[in-house]
Amino acid sequence: MFALTDSVLLELKTTASELTDRLKARSAEHDNVGQCLSASDPHSDDELRAEPVQLRDTLAWAESALGSLRTELEEHTAAGPSPRWMP
Repeated sequence: MFALTDSVLLELKTTASELTDRLKARSAEHDNVGQCLSASDPHSDDELRAEPVQLRDTLAWAESALGSLRTELEEHTAAGPSPRWMP
């Protein structure tokens, strides 16, 4: 019975060692990828999170400006042609 326990224990220790080595390799790979991504993108995480908000604000401003221009054009068209535009 003790021999069986010893072989199982040794097998588990070997498996644990292999898994630890794989974990170290994967952690190193993760760190390398993280460093590569950080070096390739100058934006911080906070900047990237803020970008959609800024884009929505810009879109809202553009839609408002477009609406104002359309209203101005409609008013101009309703008033009739301007003498300065007539040939």
